[in-house]
Amino acid sequence: GNIIPPEYLSYKSLTKYEEEGAPWRFAEFLLANCNNIEGANGDEAFSLSTARSYMSAVIGFYKWMQKYGYIKNNDRNVVT
Repeated sequence: GNIIPPEYLSYKSLTKYEEEGAPWRFAEFLLANCNNIEGANGDEAFSLSTARSYMSAVIGFYKWMQKYGYIKNNDRNVVT
């Protein structure tokens, strides 16, 4: 698939390739900036529990949007 530059992502940036969507990219950002994972050097901004809380909120938001019809599960947007 085509990778979308981060500056063009929004909450509606969902694709059939999860790795290219905004939620996945946000999760990667959080993991890259966690201070208590292997390879951390102390300059990272988030604890792992904070990153998990942030992702839990993001997942809840997408579930809410799907439940109320703001996003659809179709060929362009894959919501699982």
